[in-house]
Amino acid sequence: MKYSRKIILTFSLLLFAFSSNLAVAKGAEIKFSSLVSAISQTDSNEGTVTVSIHGIDVTVIINADTEIEESGEEIDLAILSVGDFVRINAFFSDVGIVADELEVLDARSEQFRFRGLITATDSLGENTIISIMGVDIYVDASTDITRRGSGDGNSVAAAELMTGDEVNVRGVARTACFWRHAYM
Repeated sequence: MKYSRKIILTFSLLLFAFSSNLAVAKGAEIKFSSLVSAISQTDSNEGTVTVSIHGIDVTVIINADTEIEESGEEIDLAILSVGDFVRINAFFSDVGIVADELEVLDARSEQFRFRGLITATDSLGENTIISIMGVDIYVDASTDITRRGSGDGNSVAAAELMTGDEVNVRGVARTACFWRHAYM
């Protein structure tokens, strides 16, 4: 219920901001991070990128002025992949949401980043296994779990993770996925 209100509020704010800037070529600026769920390339470095924000697909226009970077290097749209975790700086325009900058936050080589609700938890010896978006993620002794907003950097024990908790995790993909850092 709490997340439904957030989704409705987020969507309403996006619609309001978009509709209030229709007459202006460049409107309010927005920044967000998310996983790329689709890419449509219409020209050498133009097209659209679709990302999912709290379950809502948002299409972002990529044009010739959009700066696309990975690891500090400029890349072409063709190098971007579905599943990349990106940070987007964009603005509302009369044609939709247009990206000024798109930055791949994690290199694709064996790294991952997820944000979502824990859908299941289990244990395997001393390790904890959680599921996010259908992916099992193993939490081992080296995992740093921190509660956001605690101010003092309090660590959270893996045993405290519960189904329904919203988490933001990043780690390294191996035979299985392992967390290296997580925020709740």
